Amino acid sequence: DLWGHTAYALGVALLLIVLFLLQRLARSPFGMLCRGIRQDPIRVAAMGAPVSKTLLAMYVVSGLVAGVGGGLNAISTQVVGLDSVSFTLSASALVMLVLGGTGSLYGAIVGTVVFMLFEDFVSAANPFHWLT
Repeated sequence: DLWGHTAYALGVALLLIVLFLLQRLARSPFGMLCRGIRQDPIRVAAMGAPVSKTLLAMYVVSGLVAGVGGGLNAISTQVVGLDSVSFTLSASALVMLVLGGTGSLYGAIVGTVVFMLFEDFVSAANPFHWLT
């Protein structure tokens, strides 16, 4: 049963592990290739790098990270319903990323903290919003 302090500790541990691994990946030659493809994929392809294979690997890595997050969410809430993939949740995640900046790994954490604090502040100011 993952409630309370156990779920929090597991979430923080997974966050630190995934953040460390992604930071290592971003600083590797693969990360440099990904940044090159982001800037100018035609030039990277002209230099002989496999752009399509690298894009596929980037999608696999991002899917893996999203799968870890979704698995942790399913374990902690003990339910996977249709509202788990709602537009509101997707829009909230996008706003968190934009708030923190899309160019860094730590920006996602900063954006999430800012968004959650703002949401908590707004919900405390208008508690009747949650009754509708």
